[in-house]
Amino acid sequence: MWGTDASDNLAIVGLVLVLAYIPYTFYLIGKLPHRGGLVEAMARVVLVPGKRRNWFLVLSIEGALFLLSGLFKQLSEVGILGSVGTDYLSPICFIGAVVALILVQWIGLRPSPLTETERVEARKSVPLVFDSLALAPFAPFPGSPGQVDASSDPDGP
Repeated sequence: MWGTDASDNLAIVGLVLVLAYIPYTFYLIGKLPHRGGLVEAMARVVLVPGKRRNWFLVLSIEGALFLLSGLFKQLSEVGILGSVGTDYLSPICFIGAVVALILVQWIGLRPSPLTETERVEARKSVPLVFDSLALAPFAPFPGSPGQVDASSDPDGP
């Protein structure tokens, strides 16, 4: 088929994923609005509890898989795992880490408007001192239909 054995196939899959990741990143960044899009995407991930939880979970999995990939490679190099670590375990962890990296960017950079519930959650999750600065990307223009009236919120600002 592709390579001579399964370890070659794992290496090819890892290479294809890494090569696909680069244009994917440029695609996601290109889809953001030109003014303040990246800042808004970062604020969305940091301020909305559900998005923050998912983003940090996938980011943690990504980091753990990259570390395991290196650990398995090194354990094979010193003779503890033999060729299994280098041929199978390390590439599988690396592929999983690249997939997690793609998911981190998809969660963080995909352009999606906040729902009204997410806007309220974001507003509640920010200390009052940072409210005006941190929520600036989400602030609607006065009189626009999406404007959130903080005085109608029962928990208040």
